[in-house]
Amino acid sequence: MQRNNHQPSATPDPLPVESYNGKKLGTLSGSQFEAVTAECFPDGPMAYYTGVPELYAALITEKIDGFVMSDITLKQMQREHLS
Repeated sequence: MQRNNHQPSATPDPLPVESYNGKKLGTLSGSQFEAVTAECFPDGPMAYYTGVPELYAALITEKIDGFVMSDITLKQMQREHLS
């Protein structure tokens, strides 16, 4: 998920994945996404969170530029926060 004009967007990203290198990305500590984020985006700082609500709040408050998450979780977040 990424911020788009200060609003979260779970729509397909028009930017190449490489454009997120160097950006501050959030990840869930101990999740499979932690390793994926570190491997795919090695040049940027990572912020670690213990839950999805905290990760989402960090995105909204611009503490992070984006995060990697499963499609199912993103759809749930949309239903809860973007409706």
